[in-house]
Amino acid sequence: MPRSRGPWNSGRTIGVDRIEFVPDPELSLPPTRPLAPPGPDWEARVVPSTGVGIWTYTAPDTDTPLDVWQTWWEAYPETGWWPLLFDLEWAWPSVSEPAVGGGEPAASGAEWLTRRLWGGSYPLADQIPCTGSLGWPIFGKPKRTQPFNQISAVDVILVPAPAPWLVPEVLGWNGGRKHQVYGAQHSLVLRRWAGLYGVEPFAMSLDSLILRSTRPPQTRETAWAATLELVGYCPELVDPTDGEPLEQWVSHVTGGQWDCWFNWASLDGDGSEDEEV
Repeated sequence: MPRSRGPWNSGRTIGVDRIEFVPDPELSLPPTRPLAPPGPDWEARVVPSTGVGIWTYTAPDTDTPLDVWQTWWEAYPETGWWPLLFDLEWAWPSVSEPAVGGGEPAASGAEWLTRRLWGGSYPLADQIPCTGSLGWPIFGKPKRTQPFNQISAVDVILVPAPAPWLVPEVLGWNGGRKHQVYGAQHSLVLRRWAGLYGVEPFAMSLDSLILRSTRPPQTRETAWAATLELVGYCPELVDPTDGEPLEQWVSHVTGGQWDCWFNWASLDGDGSEDEEV
């Protein structure tokens, strides 16, 4: 019998074969509790979008925030404050307006991502550019296992989040609004990825959410599925007009840092797409 070909070797240059995503892992939330202030080096702020109180720290350079982040990341189980690299100057507009609600509801991240990719009359999966072949092996190449300050932030914020996957929703972050990814959708997907790949929010700017994967996929099948999920969550990565082919991102998800860019620049003032951009 001829050997069956995986969906990553379909030979197509546009469009991706449908696969069945594994169910969401079950993750429970710890009970909420009072959180102690972090100390004198931190400034209290209120996030305009949700009214949540956070703490901010501004470092003298772009190296110090990683050390501050590491300290608070290790202490999170005891403190309840989730640390996030954050560019206060450029990213604050994404949390300065009331959090945008709506978006397509779903019972699980797998359901929402499947509908995003293969639902509707013009499925996203049918528009994804490919090279038609996945070079293999992709493992064994250098991986970005150590966090790095990709957005060159000098600020760290502490977010009162019972679980890391709730951080964008707690902040009311509007950076994903171009693609109708709002608080509830962020939480659905990040909760799923937390269970599957140990994904955590690491850094945030105006329209970028940088995630750390502490347990990246380690097989061809799981890497391909994770790549499709990443694109379903953030279609800008493979925009047919100027995006990279899907295979470009397979080796990306096997590393330790996932980059999600939603392209705020193509929105006008009222949150709709600007046709002139």
